[in-house]
Amino acid sequence: MKTKVSIILVCLIWMASSLSATVYNGVCGNELSWRLDTNDSIVVITGRGEMSNFQFDEDKRPYVKSVVFPKGITRISPRSFEYCYNLQSVTLPDSVMSIGYYAFRKCTGLKEFHMGKNVRTIELNAFRDCTSLQRLVLSDSLETIGVHAFDGCSAITDTVVFPESLVSLGDNAFAGASGPNAVAVWKARHCKSGARPMSHFTKVIFGENVEYIGSYLFCSAPLDTVILPNGVDTIEHYAFYKCSLKYIELPQSLKYIGSVAFYGAASLTSLIVPENVSNIPSSMCSECSSLKSVTLPEGITTIENYAFYHCKSLSNINIPQSVQSIGELAFAGCSSLTSVSIPEGITGISDCAFSLCLSLREVHFPKSLTSIGEGAFQDCAIDSLDFPASLLSIGENAFSRLLNLKELFIPDEVRQIKSGAFEGCTALQNVTFGRKVSMIDTDAFKGDNRLTEITCNAVVPPLAQSSAFSGVPDTATLIVPSQSIEEYTADEVWGRFRIQQNQEPGHVTTETTETAVNFTWPSVEGASYYTLIIWANEERTEKICTLTFNSMGQLVEIDFSKHAPVRRAMNTAASFSFRYNGLSEGTDYWFTMTASDANDTELFNASGSFATLGANMPTNIDDVQRDDVQCTKVLRNGHIYLMYEGRMYDVRGNKIK
Repeated sequence: MKTKVSIILVCLIWMASSLSATVYNGVCGNELSWRLDTNDSIVVITGRGEMSNFQFDEDKRPYVKSVVFPKGITRISPRSFEYCYNLQSVTLPDSVMSIGYYAFRKCTGLKEFHMGKNVRTIELNAFRDCTSLQRLVLSDSLETIGVHAFDGCSAITDTVVFPESLVSLGDNAFAGASGPNAVAVWKARHCKSGARPMSHFTKVIFGENVEYIGSYLFCSAPLDTVILPNGVDTIEHYAFYKCSLKYIELPQSLKYIGSVAFYGAASLTSLIVPENVSNIPSSMCSECSSLKSVTLPEGITTIENYAFYHCKSLSNINIPQSVQSIGELAFAGCSSLTSVSIPEGITGISDCAFSLCLSLREVHFPKSLTSIGEGAFQDCAIDSLDFPASLLSIGENAFSRLLNLKELFIPDEVRQIKSGAFEGCTALQNVTFGRKVSMIDTDAFKGDNRLTEITCNAVVPPLAQSSAFSGVPDTATLIVPSQSIEEYTADEVWGRFRIQQNQEPGHVTTETTETAVNFTWPSVEGASYYTLIIWANEERTEKICTLTFNSMGQLVEIDFSKHAPVRRAMNTAASFSFRYNGLSEGTDYWFTMTASDANDTELFNASGSFATLGANMPTNIDDVQRDDVQCTKVLRNGHIYLMYEGRMYDVRGNKIK
């Protein structure tokens, strides 16, 4: 009896549910229709062709738990299953070629999605915020994944295989929170990508046919290790931007790296750039704060702006000799960098290239260098500077706040010391300016309060701004050419220092007789040969002879029009001398002397005039300034003197002891 009652109750319940079940149906394309039975929550689509102009109404969405697609359907229409939050699993037939925008958006109960073999396009936001999606099987024919297509699908943990056919991956396609074991198998041969499309994945395995890593492809991805296959020839800009990489292996096939490729990879500790890469792009490794070691191949020609900016753990960098230019801020903020050698052939160091390299003590400059940019070595730890003779200009604040620098020599060809160039070098004690310096700008040596000795070899006092030596003690000694003491003393800026005559043999001197002249010139460091030319006229158009001396001051070549020299050069401790005979009595002559290195780069240049002694000198030296007196003027140590009977007098007639 009880059994019969139970059967009757079950039947009544089934009949009641059957009576309450509702069947919905309609058209979802030109040749497609749909049917939904709320009793089993299955949507059955029949027909063929594209779905179009179809979306479930809000009251029907809760009933959609599964969908049966016909084999002839070719497209899933936009928004068709949006907000069907009870939909759990979808398998598409091979006939489907595209999935429309927002088609499965907010299907928060969807756990699995299997595409057929022929889906080529997934449009924007198609699966956005499907927060329960764990397993995703992409089509082997897939070509395009739209922007935000799987954004917010935070539960994807099964491996997702990206096929070789993929050519476009939109912005944030797989953005959002990453799964702890989210693995991507990347087989796409050449795929262009938008911003942060793969930031969901913690591991990427590359297929052997991959050739191209697109822009932003792994931007912000939580990747730990990346090993790229041999065959990849291009890494585009921002490819691994702010990625959590600790290790990346670049293949030998690689030829091009785009700008900002590894920017902000804060855990990356080392990088080896393959030999076929010829350019280090801008900001390639900027803000890679753990980067300790970088290997650059011979063949690199350019290191662009910000290339290694703020790589504060980088302690050593070997810049290949093939490098021709180093960009602005290229190594700025590399606070662990201790030494650097600038390759021969580089002519300019860009603005702030090594600024804020707080541990940089040693810099080797090439002989080819002509300019140093603004702030190039600002706030470094450099304790000595050995500028090449080729240097022409030093930029503003180029060496400001070098707290360990004690001595400084400015080459002859540098004509202007720009604003703040050596400001705040508080350990600086001695400065020597070359012969051609003509201007010292504002604050050039401001605050250099330990500066005690300044040597200026310029005959004409350089124009120094009032604040050029602000903070330098008045007690500092200023050593200047002897013939220029009065001009330096009268100068408002230079005149406040204690002025002394320059005793250094930095110029060519001459001593004459009636028919001969003896030249003495300084031994120049790095000189391979010296060239002395004697001229018969001030315009230097009538050459008497050209004499060439080797690095030891020995005569090795003569090219003369009139007279011949009588003996070889004599080497002295710091200078050389040579006597030339056969000149005319009481005659004016002019000369030029240069010192050059093995590359024919001029290291030293001097010119001047002299006069041989006359045969008839007055007996009373007081008469030397009379118009009828035949006296001889000579140039010696930069001063004009009068010669009479082998004795020397100044132009006022005072005998020189």
